Amino acid sequence: MYYFIINPASKSGLGKRLWTDLRAELDKHEVAYQYYFTKKQFHATTLVREILMHEGAKHIIVIGGDGTLNEAANGFDSYEDATLSYIPSGSGNDFARSIHLSKEPHELLTSILTSDTPAHYDQGLCVVTPPNNMEDSLFLNGRKFTISCGIGFDAAICYEALHSNLKKALNKVKLGKLTYGLIACKQILSYKLADAQVLIDGNIIKEYPRIFFIAGMNQPYEGGGFRMSPSAVPTDGKLSIAIFYNMSKLKAILMLPLVLLGLQSHLKGYETFDCETIQIKTATPLIVHTDGEYAGTTNQLTLSILPEQITYLR
Repeated sequence: MYYFIINPASKSGLGKRLWTDLRAELDKHEVAYQYYFTKKQFHATTLVREILMHEGAKHIIVIGGDGTLNEAANGFDSYEDATLSYIPSGSGNDFARSIHLSKEPHELLTSILTSDTPAHYDQGLCVVTPPNNMEDSLFLNGRKFTISCGIGFDAAICYEALHSNLKKALNKVKLGKLTYGLIACKQILSYKLADAQVLIDGNIIKEYPRIFFIAGMNQPYEGGGFRMSPSAVPTDGKLSIAIFYNMSKLKAILMLPLVLLGLQSHLKGYETFDCETIQIKTATPLIVHTDGEYAGTTNQLTLSILPEQITYLR
């Protein structure tokens, strides 16, 4: 059975309009399905947990943005007889960009319905210490991420984007992916930097002065197309860590176009490496995001790769 979870508000109503078109195609071809509209934050997590209680094969298809996909992934506590698929209708669509999904929704739907070779992708886990603002009843053991988890400047950008009228306005003219870049330029001059210490795989300690942010990447892209970690591989069982630190704010502004193109590897103040676990402590509390969604404010968190990959039809 196919179960569709639709965020009707994604990209200023695109999710609902897209579902209307795709539903007509499903009916035309007499595909058996059930569907649900998300009604509030974290509703997709609850819906997935309810769907997984059904008998038989369960193919869950998300129509929404990266945040809705994140919520759905967090609903999986079992992968037996269950798959996840994604038809993007958000602003950033970094997951779809990273794994090269078709940009044509009808083509993507057909591919999902006829797929007999599922893909398997890594999942990260973010544990904030102490837990805060993460809906403890839903995320008792931390919060998963499919794309990235970051602390610092990138999370502050995501937080403002979630509450910004700019994002809504740009979505209406199909320029929503510019939201993150424009907010980054706005915030960068006033953003307060903090020193950080990291513990890598339990045995390597490193110090980083004046970090802009530290991100654990499953995929190369975040923030609507910025290639934070061009070498990230979503199937290798590793996090690709991207750290931006100890650079002037003018340099950080000039750096943004290079990050968009993934050409930052030579820059002083940028470091990347792979690991399975990283513990991060910052001198002052900073905002955290998981797949662009607000995940609390803290000065201590742990990022890790989960041993079990999630199964996607695509």
